[in-house]
Amino acid sequence: EIFQRLADLKLPASRASKAADGEPLWEPTEDWVEQVKKKLPLQAILCLVEYMGPQIEGLCKMNDVTDQDHVLKFLRTTTMVGILPVPHAIVIRTYQASTYTSMWFTSYMWGVIFTRSQRMPLYDWKKIRLVIINQ
Repeated sequence: EIFQRLADLKLPASRASKAADGEPLWEPTEDWVEQVKKKLPLQAILCLVEYMGPQIEGLCKMNDVTDQDHVLKFLRTTTMVGILPVPHAIVIRTYQASTYTSMWFTSYMWGVIFTRSQRMPLYDWKKIRLVIINQ
């Protein structure tokens, strides 16, 4: 039911309001809503609801269940193996040094040393530039 309501989601009528600076406020469009709905990761949930929904309804009808504790007990004892989609494989990547990562790590370490030495000023902090922007 909730997934059907999500699929039938429509936007309310436009209210054409403006921000304090006079710019029109951003308002979602139908195309935007459709794009967002396509990106929602609902495949696993829908698969689970389609499989478990009829089983839970059957349990409730067969045993005249009106309490959620019986349903929760049923869910705890039911396996989901083979029902849900297979997750992506975990990809392990090893660190590969480059000039950019080395430069970043050196800048990071000097930043840590500099910020932690503020109690005992070892450096003239007005003459130190931690970040240099190349143009």
